[in-house]
Amino acid sequence: RVRPAPFEGWFMDAVTWTLHGPSGGTAQLTRSEFALLAALARRSGTAIRRNDLIQALGHDPSYYDARRMEALVRRLRTKVQETLLEPLPLKTVHGYGFAFTGTIAFSERATGSAVDIPPTPTDATD
Repeated sequence: RVRPAPFEGWFMDAVTWTLHGPSGGTAQLTRSEFALLAALARRSGTAIRRNDLIQALGHDPSYYDARRMEALVRRLRTKVQETLLEPLPLKTVHGYGFAFTGTIAFSERATGSAVDIPPTPTDATD
């Protein structure tokens, strides 16, 4: 599977649960890593509340230990740095949540064609 050549940025493949870096490397993601990045990518450049990210992971924020989110983010950053040899553009917004600050495209098709990630219906009301 090859990332489309015209796109120069980060690329997520929903079929294979992989993240491709701008320099061409690939990292295999877990379900939780993929869900977290997909939620962030839908609103790239915008800070997303921790509770919204917890819900995107399929959990109830009332019962979810916030340290689990911190551990997930730390493991993801480490994985990307070690696998792709470049830092993940994921910024912590203290007291609020996280923001993906890079350019990212997303593929949901078996063909691997890149598409911009459209906002979800709930994103439009935030």
